[in-house]
Amino acid sequence: MAWYSFPGRGARAIDEDTADTSHTFSLAEARALLPEIQLLIARFNRARISATEAVERLEDIEQRRTRGNLMEVARPLRQAREDLGEQAERMREVIRAVRTMGVEIKRLDPVLLDFPARRGDRVVYLCWEEGEATIGYWHEIEDGFAGRQPLT
Repeated sequence: MAWYSFPGRGARAIDEDTADTSHTFSLAEARALLPEIQLLIARFNRARISATEAVERLEDIEQRRTRGNLMEVARPLRQAREDLGEQAERMREVIRAVRTMGVEIKRLDPVLLDFPARRGDRVVYLCWEEGEATIGYWHEIEDGFAGRQPLT
């Protein structure tokens, strides 16, 4: 399950789906997929920013809401809730798309991805973190990010 924390608001489950790891990637395949994934990540980040803004609007409206202004705040409150729902769905769509490719999402801010790959007779992960120009690291499945090693 992927989790995302809205700043100052705690963790939220983004998606219940699991990655399809039945496919392993060659380094060339993973690198060829990266531009498409980067476009998806940009879409995710735009939705995340909009969702955070919607949460801030919701909090502001809730703080201003009184018995006397219920009718006045009803429409903005509904619009902010709808916007938050739409942005959350956009984020879920990106997560599903990346997972459908067979890529595992380990973190969302910044994005950290693992591509199942073969190294000799074992499965390992090719590892990419948002901001890196290309996939330049790998690690054993059980080692995680802390065990990243440069590709040679």
